[in-house]
Amino acid sequence: MPSQHLPSGRRLLSLGMDKLPVNETLGVFFGVAGFDWLTDGQADPLAALLAALAAGAVILTLRHLRPKTGRD
Repeated sequence: MPSQHLPSGRRLLSLGMDKLPVNETLGVFFGVAGFDWLTDGQADPLAALLAALAAGAVILTLRHLRPKTGRD
């Protein structure tokens, strides 16, 4: 079945979008922003965003490079 006829959610899954580390990236963002807020009294959203994107990129790369097992 061509991907253009799949529902949008299934089309994303067929492109491998289910492997994106969204939860981990959000966790790093809120963790860094919260830590800055608690220690400095103000959050630096740009620093938190950069740290979250870097962590997300590392996780995505590691997931891509990980050897495939029978569970996937």
